[in-house]
Amino acid sequence: MNLQKTIKVKIEDLGKIITGNTPPTSDENNYGGKYPFIKPTDMNVDQRYVYEYEDSYSEQAYKRYRNSYIPKGSTGVVTIGTVGEKMFQAHEDCFTNQSVNCVIPYEDKFDKNYIYYLLKFNIEKVSEANPGTASGRHHVSKSNFMSIKVDIFEDINIQKKISKILSNYDDLIENNQKKIILLEEKARLIYEEWFLEFRIDGQKLNIDENTGLPLGWKKKALSTFIKFKKGKSSKEIFDNYEIGLLPLLSLDSLESKEYKYVKEEKQIVALRHDILMLMDGARSSLVVYSEKGAVGSTLALIETKKIPSSLLFHYLKVRFELLQVNNTGAAIPHANKSFINKMEIIVPNDEVLLKWEEIINSINEEIYNLEDQNKLLKESRDILLPRLMTGMIDVDKMDIEV
Repeated sequence: MNLQKTIKVKIEDLGKIITGNTPPTSDENNYGGKYPFIKPTDMNVDQRYVYEYEDSYSEQAYKRYRNSYIPKGSTGVVTIGTVGEKMFQAHEDCFTNQSVNCVIPYEDKFDKNYIYYLLKFNIEKVSEANPGTASGRHHVSKSNFMSIKVDIFEDINIQKKISKILSNYDDLIENNQKKIILLEEKARLIYEEWFLEFRIDGQKLNIDENTGLPLGWKKKALSTFIKFKKGKSSKEIFDNYEIGLLPLLSLDSLESKEYKYVKEEKQIVALRHDILMLMDGARSSLVVYSEKGAVGSTLALIETKKIPSSLLFHYLKVRFELLQVNNTGAAIPHANKSFINKMEIIVPNDEVLLKWEEIINSINEEIYNLEDQNKLLKESRDILLPRLMTGMIDVDKMDIEV
């Protein structure tokens, strides 16, 4: 039952609609400045803000495309390629490319955060506005995007209350994600201090003149400790979870937390926090921690024995550039298992190994807890989103500070 008054409007009624641009890459003077340039490849599904981006506009490009500059708080929706999946809200003034249409809300009528959640709620309508192209690539024209009809609350105070409720969830998720990044950085710095600088708790370790390593430490070939189990492709892939299915793991799905599903039988199954390596593609040799699921064909599960998997993970992580240089393949890079197996890892004495495990396991446990909190927060937010947007929950009389 809709308890609050809504009206039907077109997206073009919500604000000014801007389509982005890509300055000519042939002129390097268009890039490398202070103006963020956010593309769909910088966005993650279900991520509100984009803090890291590959490129930026120069002063020259800014002057040429300044009419396409997107102010903070605007919402960008991908309308070419990953249509109906990726969108973002600008946390600072920025530019976007031609695959993104941005809504700059009329702030006298609409709360900018409410517009973000309104478009998030109606993201499937964007996908449905795709007329299809000869190339088969998803493409929603600017005119089709602007013509999409949505139901919106006229009362801006109701809009602000709805966006405040939903933003509280996203703010908690974002804060937890920042904590996760700091914890991951802490673990990396500990590894580098101990195993690259040979310094523990600020104290330089005694070095064996013959080996160049701390006393009691050794170098051993990785083949002593690891085994690759290449993932598999699946003929049957399901959109939704059912009993007997597992999430299909790929680098994209692990980063976005958006999964397809496959039958468990005859799959290479990874458990949470197992090590996966990307075997094919531009980022071949990158290692990531896994969630429980079926390992996809572009990944390999790295099984470890006799050393903590966390030690192997950080060893490979800090050597990513070296691994990439030694990838095989010309058109499509492939991780070089032969080279990796011959690499030598530094193995400390038992006392240091136990101390390492204790510290890193504690950090990982904090990360697990934050990830679990975020999963629950997202589930709660996603349950509330349609109920708030359709008026099933009456916020009019709620005492919410806006």
